[in-house]
Amino acid sequence: PPALYVCTGSFQRAISFDFQTRNDYIYIMTRNELLAYAAGVIDGEGCISINRAGHNLNYYNASLIVAMRDVEAVQVLCQLWGVPMRFWRANRMYAFCPQPCLLTPILLEVEPFLQIKHKQSKVVREFLEHKAKRRYNRSYPPGESVLAYRKQLWQQCALLKRLGRTNILSSA
Repeated sequence: PPALYVCTGSFQRAISFDFQTRNDYIYIMTRNELLAYAAGVIDGEGCISINRAGHNLNYYNASLIVAMRDVEAVQVLCQLWGVPMRFWRANRMYAFCPQPCLLTPILLEVEPFLQIKHKQSKVVREFLEHKAKRRYNRSYPPGESVLAYRKQLWQQCALLKRLGRTNILSSA
């Protein structure tokens, strides 16, 4: 049944309505239980990555995306961190895509519960900390050493994504 998660202090209250029996159900979940649920959704359906774009592919940015057709799981993530839910019409999918400025607190909070994407989360946090220390713009572009370090982190994250898939497939 569709659920609405309402924040009440240190607890989250899930109010759900069963359309077949017309009964209301109330589930009480602690913040840690919701974080464990969110980590499971991110591990199963999410993508934690460093993206590369721009002229000569010298621009790097971090992202966390969870996209699926099930609105409930995405709704929990969005309400847990106050991020607006997106709907991609072409794929008919709901998406959780927080802004890069929100990634560090989200990853810090969910990282202890991640099982599959734990290492990717650490690499992305390292990238975000590095990027926060050094601000660059068009008139003051990053130097070669900074670009080399960001490229190294990007390659490390891409390798972890590939290894994660092969480890999962080989253990099945």
